Amino acid sequence: GVEALRRRGDRFQTARSPAGMLGYLTPRTRVGQPLGGLLQDGDLLIAAAPVISFFFLIWGVFDWFLANHIWNRLLAARALVVVVNAGIVLWASKTRHPSRGQLGFWLWLLVWSIGISSMIPFVSEGFNAYVVGLSIALIGAGILPYWSFRWSSSLVLACAATASLGAYFASPSTGELLTFIFVILTTSTVSV
Repeated sequence: GVEALRRRGDRFQTARSPAGMLGYLTPRTRVGQPLGGLLQDGDLLIAAAPVISFFFLIWGVFDWFLANHIWNRLLAARALVVVVNAGIVLWASKTRHPSRGQLGFWLWLLVWSIGISSMIPFVSEGFNAYVVGLSIALIGAGILPYWSFRWSSSLVLACAATASLGAYFASPSTGELLTFIFVILTTSTVSV
């Protein structure tokens, strides 16, 4: 078992390095970067974008229940986010340069956060439900791509800033505002 894998030094890394524990099962080019190799190729972004975009549009059903009077505008905003993000995915997939994949993911998640944040002022009765949507965007920023603290923290700060603007214009009650602050701070901390 293990000795046979060690003898295949040309294809697999041994356990001598810290990342080498994965080396018995992982090709050398991907050791130490469980998702990094996928992110470099843009595969993870290309795979995640359609699935998450689908659910982002489906959540328009909640708009119907939470803000029936402006449901069509909120659905249009969701569709705009999906279209802009499709453009980002296409742009990021044009090259295999690793930083373009990371920047594409960063922009993609930021646009998603901006889209949700822009809905908050118009759905005062559903304020907390949209905060949950923002939390999902922040969690996605922390767990989807495999990137450095600098990339994830800058994205989480940018998303939290857009969320704060949305909350400011929504004029929530004190309880809703405290819940918003607690949820966004907790989610941001966990995501980074």
